[in-house]
Amino acid sequence: MCVLVLFVVYFLSMRVEPGVGVRNRSGVRGMTDTGMIKRQTRERMGRTNHSAGNSERQDVGRGVCLPETELHHAWQTADSARSQVEAADGKCYRVLYSGMPGGSYGPDFRQAVLEREDGSELVGDIEIHVRAREWYAHGHAEDDRYNGVKLHGVWSARDGGGCVLNKAGLRIPQIGLSTLHIDAQTKRDNRDIADEAASQARGTLAHRLVCQAGDEWFAGKMAMFSEEIDTFGGDIAAQLGIFEALGYSRNRWQFRTLARRVPWPYLKRELRANCSTDYSADQVAHQLLRWGAGWQAAPDFAVAPALMGDAPVWNRASGMPANRPEQRVSSAAQLVASWYAAGGPLSHTLDAVRKSERCSDIWREVSPKGSGIGKARAMEMTVNIVLPLAAAWAQRGGDSALYAKALALYEAHPTMGTNSVLRESVRFLQSRGFSTGTCQGARQQQGTMHLYKSNLVQPRATRQIRLPVHSTELTSD
Repeated sequence: MCVLVLFVVYFLSMRVEPGVGVRNRSGVRGMTDTGMIKRQTRERMGRTNHSAGNSERQDVGRGVCLPETELHHAWQTADSARSQVEAADGKCYRVLYSGMPGGSYGPDFRQAVLEREDGSELVGDIEIHVRAREWYAHGHAEDDRYNGVKLHGVWSARDGGGCVLNKAGLRIPQIGLSTLHIDAQTKRDNRDIADEAASQARGTLAHRLVCQAGDEWFAGKMAMFSEEIDTFGGDIAAQLGIFEALGYSRNRWQFRTLARRVPWPYLKRELRANCSTDYSADQVAHQLLRWGAGWQAAPDFAVAPALMGDAPVWNRASGMPANRPEQRVSSAAQLVASWYAAGGPLSHTLDAVRKSERCSDIWREVSPKGSGIGKARAMEMTVNIVLPLAAAWAQRGGDSALYAKALALYEAHPTMGTNSVLRESVRFLQSRGFSTGTCQGARQQQGTMHLYKSNLVQPRATRQIRLPVHSTELTSD
């Protein structure tokens, strides 16, 4: 009995709390199994950062616990102050433009512009992670879309050896974003009232610049359509523009290729020969367009044995069902049937502008019933294709009434839906101190995006709209 009591006392004296060390024979506190596992894990994390010093290992392996979105924000706002970042090899870069947010596919920021120490520019994509190892964990090293990445932004530049490899086997230098993150936090906590007042003072000037840029954008679209009319003629120029607008960003050039393979003159000939009680105009057009898209063999009624060029390679990335290529081709067939009834794509477009009193009248013309073209897409087609095409045709032919009508409808066109380019354009202007507020109307939306593209997407363009920077430049006319 005594022996049992002594054993229990000894056992209780050896119990410890989880993770707390016990004393070994020498009296030094040791570690339990849980504590040993944690220590070994920290040692392995430290060894992965073999090229970094002790402080760097602590930052990357233990001290950093923040969401990646924090570094995204720090990088996106770095261009407003022309902040400087340093790479693992000691080279410094000044951020002239953080880049266009990449969205769900590909690098985080596209076409960023940085200035090297010698004054030259580095233009390319930027990918951002908290730690270097996430580049490989996310599969970027095996993805062709990341071959255009010029710099890899992480918390510490020397994490993971100071660089990563892309699919082509090229080394991508790393830049440290920890200083940008600290600066961004400081700016959030210490907003300068004087800066806010200056931003408000620039609001009127920004509004005027945006409207002027919207008019310049419209003039540029007119010039583009005038050139296409010279090259292809009015009907094919209209078909190319409207088909391209149906394709969204992911299939724009595929739809343009489809228009080249099945051009309006050929469509018109087939419609004249085959529209009967057996086939409606949209059925004939649908089969011809599916043939041109590479989805079926030539229809039995087709006169031509083959079409020009190869079928386009379609992008079927995930998205809304209404935006899939198959649905858009069906919509194009409905439009072709409307063109056939109106005498051609150009006649249909010009008639829509001439007889419309409001912009909504044009929307109905470019989105026939049953076509599957929604209001948002009809608005985009009206602003980007129908109105500038009609204005270009009127200018060439001296039709002052049609020209004035197209301009008036453009200036009165209501606000369209937002998109990533517009959001980035607004951010860019605001980072330069221009409080644009909410864009009112399509003219202001297009002007905002035109300012952004002319200043940043093409930073070395010979002709840019220069944004005033100093207060002495803010005087009104």
